[in-house]
Amino acid sequence: MTANVELVDQAAARQALITRWAERHGVDAARRLAEAEDLAVAVAAEITPDNTVDTYDKSWRVWARFCATTELPELEGSRGALVACVTWMLREGQQTGKGYAPTPSPPTSRPPSLGCASAA
Repeated sequence: MTANVELVDQAAARQALITRWAERHGVDAARRLAEAEDLAVAVAAEITPDNTVDTYDKSWRVWARFCATTELPELEGSRGALVACVTWMLREGQQTGKGYAPTPSPPTSRPPSLGCASAA
Protein backbone atom coordinates (compact mmCIF):
# COMPACT_ATOMS: atom_id res chain seq x y z
CA MET A 1 0.00 0.00 0.00
CA THR A 2 2.80 2.43 0.86
CA ALA A 3 4.48 1.85 -2.52
CA ASN A 4 1.25 2.82 -4.29
CA VAL A 5 0.97 6.01 -2.25
CA GLU A 6 4.59 6.89 -3.04
CA LEU A 7 3.99 6.33 -6.76
CA VAL A 8 0.91 8.56 -6.66
CA ASP A 9 2.87 11.24 -4.76
CA GLN A 10 5.72 11.04 -7.29
CA ALA A 11 3.33 11.27 -10.22
CA ALA A 12 1.57 14.27 -8.67
CA ALA A 13 4.89 16.01 -7.97
CA ARG A 14 6.05 15.35 -11.53
CA GLN A 15 2.84 16.75 -12.99
CA ALA A 16 3.09 19.84 -10.79
CA LEU A 17 6.66 20.40 -12.00
CA ILE A 18 5.66 20.03 -15.64
CA THR A 19 2.79 22.46 -15.09
CA ARG A 20 5.19 25.04 -13.61
CA TRP A 21 7.54 24.57 -16.55
CA ALA A 22 4.66 25.06 -18.99
CA GLU A 23 3.60 28.26 -17.22
CA ARG A 24 7.16 29.61 -17.29
CA HIS A 25 8.41 28.41 -20.66
CA GLY A 26 5.47 27.11 -22.71
CA VAL A 27 4.12 23.63 -23.35
CA ASP A 28 6.76 22.57 -25.89
CA ALA A 29 9.64 23.49 -23.58
CA ALA A 30 7.90 21.75 -20.68
CA ARG A 31 7.59 18.59 -22.77
CA ARG A 32 11.29 18.71 -23.68
CA LEU A 33 12.25 19.31 -20.05
CA ALA A 34 10.11 16.33 -18.99
CA GLU A 35 11.81 14.16 -21.63
CA ALA A 36 15.20 15.29 -20.33
CA GLU A 37 14.15 14.32 -16.80
CA ASP A 38 13.07 10.89 -18.08
CA LEU A 39 16.46 10.49 -19.75
CA ALA A 40 18.24 11.45 -16.51
CA VAL A 41 16.25 8.84 -14.58
CA ALA A 42 17.00 6.16 -17.19
CA VAL A 43 20.73 6.97 -17.27
CA ALA A 44 20.94 6.96 -13.46
CA ALA A 45 19.16 3.59 -13.33
CA GLU A 46 21.51 2.17 -15.95
CA ILE A 47 24.77 3.32 -14.37
CA THR A 48 23.98 3.02 -10.65
CA PRO A 49 25.18 -0.34 -9.28
CA ASP A 50 22.67 -2.39 -7.29
CA ASN A 51 24.89 -2.28 -4.21
CA THR A 52 24.78 1.53 -4.30
CA VAL A 53 20.98 1.51 -4.30
CA ASP A 54 21.06 -1.02 -1.45
CA THR A 55 23.46 1.19 0.52
CA TYR A 56 21.24 4.24 -0.02
CA ASP A 57 18.23 2.27 1.22
CA LYS A 58 20.09 1.11 4.32
CA SER A 59 21.42 4.59 5.00
CA TRP A 60 17.93 6.04 4.79
CA ARG A 61 16.68 3.45 7.29
CA VAL A 62 19.47 4.48 9.69
CA TRP A 63 18.57 8.17 9.22
CA ALA A 64 14.86 7.42 9.77
CA ARG A 65 15.64 5.48 12.95
CA PHE A 66 17.85 8.32 14.20
CA CYS A 67 15.12 10.88 13.49
CA ALA A 68 12.49 8.76 15.22
CA THR A 69 14.74 8.28 18.25
CA THR A 70 15.63 11.96 18.54
CA GLU A 71 12.25 13.29 17.42
CA LEU A 72 13.78 15.26 14.54
CA PRO A 73 11.91 15.54 11.23
CA GLU A 74 13.33 13.26 8.52
CA LEU A 75 13.12 15.81 5.74
CA GLU A 76 14.76 18.73 7.54
CA GLY A 77 18.40 17.75 7.39
CA SER A 78 20.88 20.33 8.58
CA ARG A 79 24.54 20.43 9.51
CA GLY A 80 23.61 20.06 13.17
CA ALA A 81 21.30 17.12 12.49
CA LEU A 82 24.03 15.39 10.48
CA VAL A 83 26.61 15.86 13.25
CA ALA A 84 24.10 14.64 15.83
CA CYS A 85 23.35 11.59 13.65
CA VAL A 86 27.03 10.70 13.28
CA THR A 87 27.54 11.14 17.02
CA TRP A 88 24.51 8.93 17.66
CA MET A 89 25.83 6.23 15.32
CA LEU A 90 29.25 6.27 16.95
CA ARG A 91 27.73 6.11 20.44
CA GLU A 92 24.88 3.71 19.73
CA GLY A 93 26.18 1.76 16.76
CA GLN A 94 26.86 -1.92 16.87
CA GLN A 95 30.45 -2.82 17.56
CA THR A 96 30.07 -6.23 15.90
CA GLY A 97 30.87 -5.05 12.38
CA LYS A 98 27.27 -5.60 11.30
CA GLY A 99 26.37 -1.95 10.92
CA TYR A 100 25.01 0.94 12.90
CA ALA A 101 21.69 2.11 14.22
CA PRO A 102 20.38 0.20 17.19
CA THR A 103 16.78 -0.84 17.52
CA PRO A 104 14.92 2.06 19.13
CA SER A 105 14.21 1.76 22.82
CA PRO A 106 10.73 2.38 24.25
CA PRO A 107 9.77 6.05 24.63
CA THR A 108 10.78 7.80 27.84
CA SER A 109 9.13 10.66 29.65
CA ARG A 110 11.62 13.16 28.21
CA PRO A 111 12.89 13.63 24.66
CA PRO A 112 16.04 11.63 23.92
CA SER A 113 19.43 13.28 23.75
CA LEU A 114 20.73 14.25 20.34
CA GLY A 115 24.03 12.66 21.26
CA CYS A 116 25.78 15.75 22.58
CA ALA A 117 27.98 15.39 25.62
CA SER A 118 26.37 16.68 28.76
CA ALA A 119 28.07 18.51 31.59
CA ALA A 120 27.21 16.14 34.40
